[in-house]
Amino acid sequence: MDTFNQNIGKKIRLYRKAAGMSSTQLAAALGKSKATVSKYESGAISVDIQTLCTIAQILKIELPQLLDLPKVAKANPDNIKQDQYYIYFYDGRVKRLTRNYLQITSDPTGKADATFYADLPDFTDLSACRSLYYGEGIFTDMSESFLLENQSNRIEYLYIVTIRPQDRLSCVPGLISGISSMKFFGPVSFKCLLSKEPLNEDEGLKQKLLLTKDEIKRFKTSNMFILDV
Repeated sequence: MDTFNQNIGKKIRLYRKAAGMSSTQLAAALGKSKATVSKYESGAISVDIQTLCTIAQILKIELPQLLDLPKVAKANPDNIKQDQYYIYFYDGRVKRLTRNYLQITSDPTGKADATFYADLPDFTDLSACRSLYYGEGIFTDMSESFLLENQSNRIEYLYIVTIRPQDRLSCVPGLISGISSMKFFGPVSFKCLLSKEPLNEDEGLKQKLLLTKDEIKRFKTSNMFILDV
């Protein structure tokens, strides 16, 4: 089975589910059988470009989201760069560590698209994420930031900001900000760690994700959320 077709099929299924649409509904909107849609999603058959464009329109997403390509009209596939972050934060509302995956696709012009797979049971199956976000990355010499739109609720956004890591082995702190709807409603920020590689999910990682005494003290004295670097 063709890996390219499988990857596209996984993305179709992922964004279909994020849109709250069944395979039967997608098939009806496409004017095709449910069996054909199932074959698209499994990678058993390829999807022609016209049908792929139609699927993107039905799911109200950009075509590059199904192809892992940046939204650049003249992008050269040879110059496209793939990168990722494994992102962790500790959610005190439910008393557990939360694992997330950020996939970044960029080109030499500096444009970058980002897909955020939120609240994963593990990193083996990204389609098992609790929430899916898509947006863009902004890079400077000092920082990296991402503005991401919830693909199931288009009025909800996340903002992730961190300092640029010095090398691929670096694990850097950052902030994830958005709107909380669990237990209370309002703006919220989580301290997080971003790593190029998966981290050991032990007590040591949990301690790194909790606010330090210095961070709490700075928050009280300066009225700003300033992380230890």
